[in-house]
Amino acid sequence: IMERRVIFDCYLKGTDVERFVEVKHRDMTSPMAMDSLYIMLSKIHLYRQAKNTNAELILVLVSTDFDQESRSSRYERLLESFQPAIANKLLRIEHVQVSQEEAQKGIEERQRSLL
Repeated sequence: IMERRVIFDCYLKGTDVERFVEVKHRDMTSPMAMDSLYIMLSKIHLYRQAKNTNAELILVLVSTDFDQESRSSRYERLLESFQPAIANKLLRIEHVQVSQEEAQKGIEERQRSLL
């Protein structure tokens, strides 16, 4: 129907599984972000079938302790929407917590590297 290329943040090939990794903020539940995740999962599903291999998407959700508001309902919607992919071991969700100090340090390091 259309050619839509997907670029993942990371690809890891193990002896028994291929892992595609995508890192997003925990509040990434806009319709465009959900569509993007759906396309990624569709591509991996088709890849699994074509190559007859075990492959999964690891979605790393980054939470920050300095967010303006909690959006747990959006996160719950993400889990609910993609429950079939989770149940079929096509999607695995991991969590990373980043403090305000860690975020600021990362920004400062990037700015120094630009000079």
